[in-house]
Amino acid sequence: MKHSFTPSLLIRFIYDEVSTSERLAVMEALRTNAQLRKTYNELKAAHNNLPQAKFNAPTSALDNILKYSESTAVERC
Repeated sequence: MKHSFTPSLLIRFIYDEVSTSERLAVMEALRTNAQLRKTYNELKAAHNNLPQAKFNAPTSALDNILKYSESTAVERC
């Protein structure tokens, strides 16, 4: 079966959003296809240069979420 290895598929591969069969196919193609490997390396380098998102919610927001969760919790029998 012939696969079409698009930049979109490579990005999903980088973000680990591919199926097992897709992962195996991409890994094999990267091993044997120099042009695909070059494209992958460029995309991976771009991914590595993206700033890492950091999520720091204010304590008051977390407290509000927990209070809401407690007030809407369903009791178990």
